[in-house]
Order: sequence, then C-alpha cells, then structure tokens
Amino acid sequence: MAENRPVCVLCNRTVINRRRFEITHNLFEANAIIAQYIIDAIAPQHFEYNGLEYVCRPCWQRAQRAVHPNPNNVPHECTLQIEEYSRVANNAASCMFAGCRSITRHRIPENIRVSLLVDSNVFIPQEARVCDTHLRNNDWDEIIDSPNLRHDFNSAHFLEIMSLLKAAVSRSRILDFENIESMDNEEIHIRLGFNREQFSEILIQTPSLAGSNSKTTLAIYLTKLRSGESNERLATLFQMSRRTLERHLKRARDCLFAEFVPRHLGFDHIDRRMVAERNLTYQTLYTEILTQN
Repeated sequence: MAENRPVCVLCNRTVINRRRFEITHNLFEANAIIAQYIIDAIAPQHFEYNGLEYVCRPCWQRAQRAVHPNPNNVPHECTLQIEEYSRVANNAASCMFAGCRSITRHRIPENIRVSLLVDSNVFIPQEARVCDTHLRNNDWDEIIDSPNLRHDFNSAHFLEIMSLLKAAVSRSRILDFENIESMDNEEIHIRLGFNREQFSEILIQTPSLAGSNSKTTLAIYLTKLRSGESNERLATLFQMSRRTLERHLKRARDCLFAEFVPRHLGFDHIDRRMVAERNLTYQTLYTEILTQN
C-alpha cells in the first residue's frame, strides 16, 4: 500500500500529517503564476485533478518565492462580478472544454478569442489551452454553454481584454485573401479548413475562377462551408453587402462544380492506379459542394 500514500508532486515526500494544498482547478485559477511554475516543474507529466494530488506547504512556499521574490511587491487583486460576461479558467494545465481529459494542449487562436468575446461575451484568457480534438472540431459554441464558465474578472483580465481588442482592430484587414501569402497559415486553416498550399491548388484546378477577386471568391465559399455562418454575418466579416457576397458564393459554387468536382469525384475519368494515388484531402469539400447543389 506504500505506493498509494499521498505525496507532494514536487518533492515526492509524503504529505500525511503535513500541511498541504490539494491541487484543484480553483487553486490553480486563483494562483495562476504559481500554478504555471508547478506545471513547468513536473512537465511532461500533467495533472488529473482527481483529489489525490497535493503540494506540500514548503514546496508551495518555495514556488511563491520563485515567482514573487519580494512579497511586498505582489499587487492586491480586486475582482468584479459581471453577469453579462463570462470567461473560462485561466489555466494552462488542461483543455478548457468541460470534462476533457486530453493531455495535448495548444493556445487558442487569437481570432477565435476575439470572435467569442465580441459575439458571445465569452473571454478566453491567454493562458487557457485547448486539446488537439477540440481544436480540430472547431465547435466553439460548446464553450458558450459550458458549466465551467465564471463571471469574476480582475484587473489583469481587463488589461488583457483591451490588448486583445486593440490588436484585433489594428489587424482589421486580416481577411484580405487577395494577399493570402502575407496571412498566417494557422489563421487560413482556422477560417477555411485548408492551408495556403491546398487553397492555391484548388484555385489552380478551377481555372474559370481566375480573374478579379478570385481568391476572395473562393475564400468566401470555403468559409461558408467551414463555418455555416449566415450570409449576413459573412457579409460583415468580408466587409461587403449581402448581395455582393451571394454573387461570390454562386460564382464559386458554379466554377467548383463544373471543374474541380469532376476531377476528384467519381471513377469514370481515372484508372485504378490513379484512384490509389489520389489525395483524399479535399473529400469534405466535394461532399459539401454536392450538398449545396
């Protein structure tokens, strides 16, 4: 039974009959800087938050001294309850989606953080993380209904919110797909579901799209397939009227259905060897185009 004794995650000594801190989401949320220090110290291990993980008081105090060398300089935090706005925990130790046990962790793309804040009044702190699966699924609406959302904000949260919005305003032309070469590849993938090279390949295989604003036309259509957003919302996003956006959608759909889809869907035009070699990266796109038609 010795292996089941509760021990400190840092010094590995027993915490029986010693003052200790149970590692919980609330503890790490209230002490984010110390939490990050502990997370880095035990990496690549991760926490399960199962009620069986502890930090002994001496190790906790050493962590405090490491991140706050002069305790007199630690600012006193005031919090404000705002029921109209919510946020996820400022915790880098686990995925921000409720109940997720994945050990993979990634930063949340900035455009997603801005979108959730502006459209849904949900703030995602910079230290929050998301796992591989939830990042790929792109189902951010699940966060809006999460039981883990909080309504308390401190000064650091407000400063981060202001910085986030100022950065978004300064990059208001980030959706300039005519200059896609200058855009971040992760941003392109989040928006379209394809990276820069795949986007260019679709354009090459759809020559009838060539001409004025061809990249914007294709980007609008792929964004529609990816997000399912209303035309009104997309028109605002791409800074054009709804009627103009709908013309772009029709043009892209017609061109893709006439040229791109026949190249990749069906077997009449290719032999068995070509079928085996064909890259299936665009399978979702073909299906969606057929559904739209």
